[in-house]
This record gives sequence, structure tokens and C-alpha cells, in this order.
Amino acid sequence: MGISKTAPALALVLLFAATFLPAQATSKDAALETIGGTSGAFLYNSYTTLGILADAYGAEAYESEFTIQIIEEQIAIYAELITQYQGLLDSGFLEDVNDQDFTREIILSLGLLTDEARTLKSFVATEGEGDDAAFQESRQAAWDSIAELLGIE
Repeated sequence: MGISKTAPALALVLLFAATFLPAQATSKDAALETIGGTSGAFLYNSYTTLGILADAYGAEAYESEFTIQIIEEQIAIYAELITQYQGLLDSGFLEDVNDQDFTREIILSLGLLTDEARTLKSFVATEGEGDDAAFQESRQAAWDSIAELLGIE
């Protein structure tokens, strides 16, 4: 992959870090900044992954069985992360209301990615005869949530 293809993604991560992550003051701050940064990158990459997967299936580069396997893996990852983020909220570790709200938004975005993955799975399982509009709608909802969380216009 050339620099021209990776530069926008790197710029996005750096912009996110510079915008949302203040200078590290304590170990807890460092942990929260790491959680925030990796969460933002994960959400962005997950959205991209589902889009690439849909495109690869549509171009017949991936067979339905392989595509469904990857989708199911993604859904399982999202479910586990939702459980972990909810546990973080419930633990009391996040004392600041802004950190709590940010974490709730991460959970919401993961849920919307799950919806997107499920509608893609339905489309693929019916060999492309499924509801493409439902996939596109769920995809847009996931992007709207992620873009808002990351401050992307």
C-alpha cells in the first residue's frame, strides 16, 4: 500500500488524537486517551471493513460462505466489545461525565455497526436478493454515529 492510500487514514488518526486527546497528565488520563484513540480508530476501521466486504462480495471476489464467515466474526467482536465497554461504564472507573458519554456513544456506534453487519449478512445469505436498501440505511446510520463521535464532517 503506497503512501497516497495510507496518508488519509493516518491524517484522520492524528487529527482525532490532536482534537480529542489532551496532554497526558496521569496514568489514568493516559489510559483514557488510549481507550479513546483506539476506540475511534477501531470504529472507523470496522465501518471500512464492512464496506470493503460488501464491495468484494458484490464484485464476486468473495463467495457468500466466506463473506458470511467474516461478517459473523465481526458481529461477535462487536458484541464482546459492547459487553466490555458496558462493564467499563458500570465499574465506576469513568468518573467524568464526558468520558461516560463518550463511552455510551462508542457502545451506540458498535450497535449500529452490528445492525449494518446483520443487514449485510441477510443480503449475502439471500445471494443478493435481500434488501439492499436496509443495508444502505444501516450503513448510513453507522457512519453518522461514527462521524459525529470522531468529529468528521
